[in-house]
Amino acid sequence: MAVAHIENELFAFGDECTHEGCSLSEGELDEVADTVVCPCHGSAFALRDGEPVEGPARDPVPVYPVRVRDGWVEVKLEIGGQG
Repeated sequence: MAVAHIENELFAFGDECTHEGCSLSEGELDEVADTVVCPCHGSAFALRDGEPVEGPARDPVPVYPVRVRDGWVEVKLEIGGQG
């Protein structure tokens, strides 16, 4: 899992690119488009819903609800779902 901080928002998403499994946390954030770009082959994923917006990846990465509570970053993992 990776967490991105853009302006005043946090995004939590699966760290593994659905194309060939590269680490998305090592990729680049596009703060204008709210995407993360895979460092291996350039697939870009929307941080809000995990959908690929640029290939070669075709499948989305999981995204998770995230919040800050009492100074801690909390991520909700879905039981029996994506997480």
